[in-house]
Amino acid sequence: NPDYASNSRSTDVIITCGGGTWESEVSWQILDATETVVAEGGAPSEITASLDDGEYLALCYDAWGDGWNGNFLTVTDAADGTILFDYTIISGDFGAATFIIGDTPPELANLNMSDLHYDVVEDAVMLTIHNTGGSIAQGFYITYYGSNETSDECENNLYDDWDEVGYLLP
Repeated sequence: NPDYASNSRSTDVIITCGGGTWESEVSWQILDATETVVAEGGAPSEITASLDDGEYLALCYDAWGDGWNGNFLTVTDAADGTILFDYTIISGDFGAATFIIGDTPPELANLNMSDLHYDVVEDAVMLTIHNTGGSIAQGFYITYYGSNETSDECENNLYDDWDEVGYLLP
């Protein structure tokens, strides 16, 4: 993205991706808090960019679905060589992770549910989840207790069904 050219924002970075096998299967995007793609590419790649302080979301894809086979997406501070982010997909076709530029962490995610109902056509319980916080929520689970009582146990496995949410932007 030309709006994120070097020396235009608070932190200049070097974004690299590669180091493994089957590089042609690898692709990725980095989004800022407004969902603007600030950088994207595949493997092998090396891109310079300038990023403002804040939280960023890396969306990582594997075309074959077997993980990145040793490839890593790395964001390094161009000024001092500090690694700010280092990520790979161990298995599967998708991964998402966040990283922060700067010293001040953003406001936490705040998840709210609404519109809980049973959809007769889909034969499913439906709900809408909103993230009204200031940070990306990622890697969380939604469990459904229809016929079993809940308890105060953190790891209660008496749920009827579940689903994992990859990420939810604010």
